[in-house]
Amino acid sequence: MLNALPAKLSCPHEDRLIGLFEEIEWLLALPEQNRLKINALTQYLIADIAQSQRDSMQSLSKTNRHILKAITYIREHFTEEISISELIASLDLSKAYFNRTFKESCGQTPHQLILSLRMEKAGTLLRISDLSVTDIAKLCGFSDSSYFTLLFKRTHGCTPTVYRENFQITADSSEIQL
Repeated sequence: MLNALPAKLSCPHEDRLIGLFEEIEWLLALPEQNRLKINALTQYLIADIAQSQRDSMQSLSKTNRHILKAITYIREHFTEEISISELIASLDLSKAYFNRTFKESCGQTPHQLILSLRMEKAGTLLRISDLSVTDIAKLCGFSDSSYFTLLFKRTHGCTPTVYRENFQITADSSEIQL
């Protein structure tokens, strides 16, 4: 349960909390401490922090649902033309907020996720099919096979044709060893 709590608590009433801490500290310094008042202030302080965290977690949960919805949509439609702007508008989020929270959640931008999914599918198709590079580019959501080849080379370090040849050579040599 405690692992679910954030490392740094955020509270919209920070000044009030600081005031409560200072009052508790002042009461503790008195020779005749008012334990009842200290207990009441401490309970109030804890309740206020807990409420702030509940509010924060509910907001976070809503954000996570939006990001999960976006990821699901991207995974289901990455071979199609995806308008990130339309996706953001459908979630009713600002572009800056969406991009920041998406990257924090996924470790990459929406465009990077789309590209990585397309490149993963392209690699699979190159390994398991005899489809042309142009057909694979189209199946992976690229209208321009030259652009696809350029991005594939950046991602994999070689062209799609060389990638396929290298995989076939590796597959052939592993069959020989068996």
